[in-house]
Amino acid sequence: MNIDNYPRGSEWRKWDLHVHSPNSHGHSGTWDRFYTQLQNANCGVIGINDYCCISGYENVKEKIEKGELNLNNKKILPVVEFRMRDLLKNRHTGQSGVHINFHIIFSDEIEIEAIKTFIRSIKNKRQLIGNKYNDPKYLKEEVKVYFEEQIINKLKDIIDFEDKFLIWLPYDEYGGIDEIDPKSDDWIKENFTKKADILGSSNKKQIDFFLWKSPVKNDGNPKFSNDDFENWFGKKKPCIKGSDSHSCNYPIGNLRDNQSNPTNKYCWIKADPTFEGLKQIIYEPDERVFIDEEPELFQRLKENKTKFIKSLEIDQEDGYKENKGIWFKNITIPINSGMVAIIGNKGSGKSALTDILSLCGNSHRYIKKDFSFLTQDRFLKYGLAKNFKAKLIWENDENIVKNLGDGIDENAPERVQYLPQKYFEKLTNDLEHYEFEETLKDIVFYHLPNAQKLNKKSFTELINFKEENVNKKIKNKLEEIQILNKKLIELDKKKHPDYKKQLDSNLNLKKKELKEHEKNKPVQVLDSSGDNSISSEQESEHEVLKTFNTQLNELEAKIEEKEKARGNLILKKEDLDNVKKGLEALQIIIDKHARKYKKKLEELNLSITDILVYEINFNLIETEI
Repeated sequence: MNIDNYPRGSEWRKWDLHVHSPNSHGHSGTWDRFYTQLQNANCGVIGINDYCCISGYENVKEKIEKGELNLNNKKILPVVEFRMRDLLKNRHTGQSGVHINFHIIFSDEIEIEAIKTFIRSIKNKRQLIGNKYNDPKYLKEEVKVYFEEQIINKLKDIIDFEDKFLIWLPYDEYGGIDEIDPKSDDWIKENFTKKADILGSSNKKQIDFFLWKSPVKNDGNPKFSNDDFENWFGKKKPCIKGSDSHSCNYPIGNLRDNQSNPTNKYCWIKADPTFEGLKQIIYEPDERVFIDEEPELFQRLKENKTKFIKSLEIDQEDGYKENKGIWFKNITIPINSGMVAIIGNKGSGKSALTDILSLCGNSHRYIKKDFSFLTQDRFLKYGLAKNFKAKLIWENDENIVKNLGDGIDENAPERVQYLPQKYFEKLTNDLEHYEFEETLKDIVFYHLPNAQKLNKKSFTELINFKEENVNKKIKNKLEEIQILNKKLIELDKKKHPDYKKQLDSNLNLKKKELKEHEKNKPVQVLDSSGDNSISSEQESEHEVLKTFNTQLNELEAKIEEKEKARGNLILKKEDLDNVKKGLEALQIIIDKHARKYKKKLEELNLSITDILVYEINFNLIETEI
């Protein structure tokens, strides 16, 4: 990872590694239009892919180096497309003569002349490509190579290419190996797949298959084992997809549908926009590639900008003379929106960074003295921390500025959940400790569906609610006193000024979140009625789409209504169960007292049945339940 150029680490970016230049025979467009197409490309990395040459890549690279072309920090990589000489049988048509395509993605650190020399040295029909390297038609229509013998093995023998090329084999696309007939050439197909670093497919089932995610049999067990997959592929294989653009009119980055029209789907790769970044998908194929409109992380980020940190800044307070050491000065740390691991040797500042982040995020671990850097016996000692400040910047551009010598606001909500090493050690050293149990309860309650929380605010509160009537049966009067005491305590808490401060702080935070949600309102689709430029067929399709949208909105509203009703029914059932259990407890008490006074009343010539008459109709409650 190049931390200077990409300080936020691996991020999701759109990649299109299959873009033909005007140097590909059959390409539609001029060089000037191609340059504009590259500038307008909706992706961060572009593979300039031509048949048996890198002339297009060389042309663009030269323009950039001369300062004649600005691609706005887009990365370009050289990609060469070959066609195999191996003749195979098509599994769809049954005919022989299928020529399979494959691509070699080269590192941009390789000298261009080294790649050109390699290609010129390839023999086609016993003759070197040589000077015909400059003939696009010949390169596309005449040159065919042996996949392993002429390309893969030779590249591995040349030291200039060591660890600097990747084999990309199309699968269920034009010229892909999916067309190979498994009955006649299955061993070849399997061998090609094993040799490839990357496969070409945007089909979800096919992608999962190459990631060893087996389809399931009728009995619920996997159809294939990991041993099966290892025999077929050797290891998990990532799948990517490119636009296969042959025209300057095509929007680079957008993938095609079955009719070759551009869609709103893209090939996303989580890595630095470099060849070395691309190699990461080989080692982590499950986590590094996503083919669709956008990764799920983006939607979560748009909807929760008040919960994602953009960056942390640490600096000296104005007027500090550095007489107690430099410590921090003009430090800006961008924070990735995904998982961030802070690594370093002992004493390199890991705890300092996490403590400062948590201080700005108002972690209540501060008052529990679980911090390890911002403590009275370390950085807070002798007022040292007062000379420094930190600014936490959220994705909604909200800034929180704190002096490192300041504490936290106990009445404000925690914006950062912090598990410092000291606290973790305290929990794990004594697993029977009260705090460990409470932490587990918080985790369990957090993952409960909202409907099952029954409007309760904690796991303990939920358990108490469910056990309430059981405890009444055991000791009814004591339970009533305990409940009254709890209510009195809660009322006393609510009378305290701190309770109002808590409510105000939470309300302000929710207002900020609401403000961010308002910013993410979908763009209004204008009504096309009355627009004479729209054909009747388009108008008809628009009306159909409009009807579908209306139906979709109605269905979503009904689903929301049903979910709400479901939650209410669950709560109602719990309430009815509690009422029934309470009445059962009441019945036991009445019967107990009836037996107690029966003999006494008989001595007085009275009957308990004449004095005490009651009926509890449980049938109505059970019917409602």
